Amino acid sequence: MCDTFNFYWLKYQAKNPTAILSPTGWQETIGCDASNRLQAVLSYRSTYGGYLGQATGVYGILPSKLLQNAFAGANGAGSDLEKTPQTVNLALGSGNPDAYTGTDTLDKIIDGTGPYVFQKYEPGKDIILVKNKKYWDTSHQPHLDKIIMKFIADTQSQLAQASSGEIQYGMDYRLALLADLLNVAKGGKLKVETIPESGAEKIDLNLCDNAKGLCGDQASKSPFTADLKVRQAIIKAIDRQSIVKTIASGETVVPADSWIYLGAEFIKTTPDQDPTTAYDPAAAKTLLDEAGYKLSPSCHGGAGRADSSGRCLDLGFVTTSGNTARMNAQIAIQAQLQAVGIFTNLSTVKSGKLFGGFADGGLLYTHQFQMAMYTNTLSTPAEPDSWFSGYHADCGGTCAQFNQIPSSANSGQGQNDTGEDNPQVDHFFDQGRSSVDLTVRAKAYKSAESLLAKDLPEIPLYQQVVVNSETNRLHGVQPNDLVWTFNMYDWYCDAGVCTG
Repeated sequence: MCDTFNFYWLKYQAKNPTAILSPTGWQETIGCDASNRLQAVLSYRSTYGGYLGQATGVYGILPSKLLQNAFAGANGAGSDLEKTPQTVNLALGSGNPDAYTGTDTLDKIIDGTGPYVFQKYEPGKDIILVKNKKYWDTSHQPHLDKIIMKFIADTQSQLAQASSGEIQYGMDYRLALLADLLNVAKGGKLKVETIPESGAEKIDLNLCDNAKGLCGDQASKSPFTADLKVRQAIIKAIDRQSIVKTIASGETVVPADSWIYLGAEFIKTTPDQDPTTAYDPAAAKTLLDEAGYKLSPSCHGGAGRADSSGRCLDLGFVTTSGNTARMNAQIAIQAQLQAVGIFTNLSTVKSGKLFGGFADGGLLYTHQFQMAMYTNTLSTPAEPDSWFSGYHADCGGTCAQFNQIPSSANSGQGQNDTGEDNPQVDHFFDQGRSSVDLTVRAKAYKSAESLLAKDLPEIPLYQQVVVNSETNRLHGVQPNDLVWTFNMYDWYCDAGVCTG
């Protein structure tokens, strides 16, 4: 336990040799005492409401032995955990001779104590897990001998393999294949499940021109999206209900303008504080006219708008490549915005380019975009402090150490890619994490939600949906929107045969 907290914050603070997206939450700890081998006592600099989300889920307890190897690297200065060679013997711990034994780095192997343990990883192809015959939970012993997690980049290949039964459990197709999968399911050999996700498909808007330099010199200039009137016009100009009907097959809903309550409904405020803006292109045109963005003969033959300086209201609009549903939504939104005089230049990039960290030149965290469409979800179930790193800035200059707008000045810390910079929002996120009283926390997050609905740093399109498929031979899978494999120990197949 303590070595995990040492790794994320206590040992290195903000100078971790391993790239960490954000130390938010971890940086609230000031000490960990494991002198009693049966317990660990954590000390915090102040009350921290999100403590239950630490060292859980995908950010769980890391193996102490492997951490110690990284701590000792670089002559004691510490080395990158992902690049530090580690020797593990999973066959010994699992009682399964097919499990991995050898030396490699943690970007190529997995060490754990779950119901299935690592056997082999072939980049771009698959990860193979085998049964842990010594799994600690005697009431949930794993049934299957092996689980092969395949990587299939092409959506048509995913559909073909799901249809043929070659894939027994298809995870998180999102909406790209929903209609086709539902059609295949009519044949009776495939089940399709849709699960409302704790997050939204959204368009981030670049507000860095308003962020007093916090985004850094590398950030794209985007005066149009930094204008609240333009953002208000954009949300009115997009027919989100139509997108739900056509792109999402009617399987989801349009959330309120601030969507951070999804998956944490105890912080959902009232519609007057967090409305769901209706589709109203006429009102969008009026807003733009009143803000000085007039139709101009020099912009797209008079169909486009220009500001008072004659600059055409043209915006770059990027999303991830290879997702048919997302690209179809992008095209529909382009047409709807063009109808009110806002022209967009569409582009797609690989996920690694959009979501890459600041040091890797990722478009989001270097703020090199004007409009960017993707999905964001809670990282910890029902814990709104998960959004701290996505909206917090520097409290108007009084809390630079907690600024979550990534730039070279803060070593790329945080996920506030829009450059949302509102000291009141910062205040309520601070208030929400400084209490363990759910009533106090809910009130604070509702206040932040109301402010974000007014600021509109992003346009939520719809509540995202997890789309999974199962063959009729597979049983025991329980739906979960965050961790689709959480009950793998209960999975089993008819007569032990999963194929066919």
